[in-house]
Parts: sequence; C-alpha cells; structure tokens
Amino acid sequence: MSSGEFSKPEGGLVPAMQRKSPRDGRPSEGTFSAASPFPVARGPCQPGSPVRSASTLPTFRKGLSMSSLTLRDIARKLKKIDFCMMATKASSGAIANRPMSNNGDVEYDGDSWFFSFEDTHKVSDIIRDPRITLAFAEPPSLLGKPGIFISIEGAATLIRDKAQFQEHWVADLERWFAQGVETPGLVLIKVHGDRIQYWDSEDNGVIHV
Repeated sequence: MSSGEFSKPEGGLVPAMQRKSPRDGRPSEGTFSAASPFPVARGPCQPGSPVRSASTLPTFRKGLSMSSLTLRDIARKLKKIDFCMMATKASSGAIANRPMSNNGDVEYDGDSWFFSFEDTHKVSDIIRDPRITLAFAEPPSLLGKPGIFISIEGAATLIRDKAQFQEHWVADLERWFAQGVETPGLVLIKVHGDRIQYWDSEDNGVIHV
C-alpha cells in the first residue's frame, strides 16, 4: 500500500500514513483514529509534533488564600444581599436547601438571624444537627461582572424569646407572620458563623470568626 492510501478494516476507513524520520531517513508510522483528525504518534515525540509548552498551559490558584477582606468588609457586602440558601442535614442524611431572607438585619458581626415557623423541616433538622451553611451570591454588576460569593459555616440556635423577636423584627415580616411577634409557632433562628469563605473575582479567602 502506498503512503496516503486507505485501508478498509472492519470498523470503517482508517487512513495510513508514513513520514520520513529526520534522523535516519527511515519511515516513521502513525495512524489516524476515528476520534481524532491528528496522527497518533508511536514512540518518542517527533520534531514538529503539536506539543504545548508549559507557558501555554492553563494555571489555577490552589485552594483558598489568607483573607484580604475583613469581617467588616463582609458585612458591607451582605448589606446588598437579602436572600441566601440555608443548608441543613436532613433525617435521610441528605443536604437540604431552602431560600431564606435575613430581613434586612445585616449589621453582620458573625451572627445571622432568620424567622421561621416551628413546625418546619429546617427546624427539625437543626434540632437533630445544628451545623448549618449559608450561601450568599451578590448580583452581577451592570457590565456583567459576577458579584461576590460568600459561604458561612456555623451552628444554629433556636430562640423562642419574644423580647429577642422584637429586637430583630421588621415590618415586612408581617407578610408571612400576620400576627407579628405574637404569631403562634414563631421561632427565631440564630446562625453563628465560625468560618467564612468568599470568592470575589480574582480574590478569595477564609475568615475565621
């Protein structure tokens, strides 16, 4: 068979080719695979092969660096983000998520506050295992640049004290809890964060509270 001819094995057409080795003039064989339009070299890499240099390979930052943001910086970011996803561990062992509003209570000092009804899955999950994660995502800018992403890991406490209800109550909550702090079955969830991770464009880091 001459160079460039097609043989016809059982799987379909596979072109065979030969090329001269610059070292000894003997032909160096390669084959085309059906999955790739380029010859698959056999043996050492030949001169002219499309090998990428180390400088052209993609690079990635490993892990999370020491934080360049402070807790005060995070608090300022959270002022712009009302809703988060609250993750708890369900009775099945699965991770359960639901959206929650911090109700504008964003003077963040390491504690997040959420109102809920007592008779809910999330309250049952917290009673069984208080470890919780809150995930916040800032909306993109007008130019489309992604906003900051914040993950807060901590422990939840259930509060049934009406004096503390009043301290964290805002009028908008009456949309869900019509009787205000007197709503039957009302409970306040306090999440104390002990580890905060954030991703903000090229910057990322961890803050231990």
